[in-house]
Amino acid sequence: MGKFGAFHPLGVSKLIGADSSICSVGCERIPLPLPQDFESCQVTHSPRTVNEIPIEHTEACDGYIKMAVLYNSVAEVNLKMASRLIFPIVSAPAILALLAVLLARGAHAAPSAPIPAANADVPLAQTPGSETAVFAGGCFWGTQSVFERVKGVLRTTVGYAGGSAATATYDQVTTETTGHAESVEVVYDPSKITYGQLLRIFFSVAHDPTELNRQGPDVGTSYRSAIFYRNDDQKRIAEAYIAQLDSEKVFPRPIVTEVTPLKGFYRAEDYHQDYAYYHPENPYIQVCDRPKVEALKKQFPELFVDYKPKH
Repeated sequence: MGKFGAFHPLGVSKLIGADSSICSVGCERIPLPLPQDFESCQVTHSPRTVNEIPIEHTEACDGYIKMAVLYNSVAEVNLKMASRLIFPIVSAPAILALLAVLLARGAHAAPSAPIPAANADVPLAQTPGSETAVFAGGCFWGTQSVFERVKGVLRTTVGYAGGSAATATYDQVTTETTGHAESVEVVYDPSKITYGQLLRIFFSVAHDPTELNRQGPDVGTSYRSAIFYRNDDQKRIAEAYIAQLDSEKVFPRPIVTEVTPLKGFYRAEDYHQDYAYYHPENPYIQVCDRPKVEALKKQFPELFVDYKPKH
């Protein structure tokens, strides 16, 4: 346990600045609501992990939220980490208001109604079994929250795909230099749900497939949209579905989802598994991930199931 209590000392992206008169890492005081020129806040030093931030830079003061600004080449806020750091010291309503303002900048592009089903798909298997799919759609907390509540899914695991085993740790992945994407391995029963149906949920409610190298407030290649296929059928169905959705102009912008062969999936650290389930009070979960679960329940009631971890 680090100096931020139960919150993990992880590498993060740019966070909200503190009072420049006392902050040694180049910050500024930012009131709520955020000013239009928030993104002009510049970094003068480059701490790479939470442990490098003096504790006084995370205190709340005079109605402002103060946090250290961490190194990131893109002037964006990593809400996932911000919510971990400031939740213990700032009131939940203030954080939720902040997250809502920031999240609005990257609102989901999908329509509120279910998107069309995949024209190209495999039929349901005649006998029970298990097959595996791997999807990347931004923060893996929310992606897992969706798929673990889908009828026919046997289990889910969050992890990393796209890079090597040697760099498959959260601290390394958040440097955005490893090639990994935060991903979810979905093990499902093909007699209960098809790969095409999983893709429909992936594109409908799990993420926004039109955002390049980001998802809403989370920015970087580790948050990219990707389908890591395991066989020719998965590749064929995924590519055909993307072409179908683009041709039907289901989304206001072209789909940027990568379709790439799976070379390896590496399980993430234990504290990331079922994170949203065990931390429902986290403001990031409330603002960014809970709406995905609600959308799943609303758009696909016949596929929605309640979830409780087995361990």
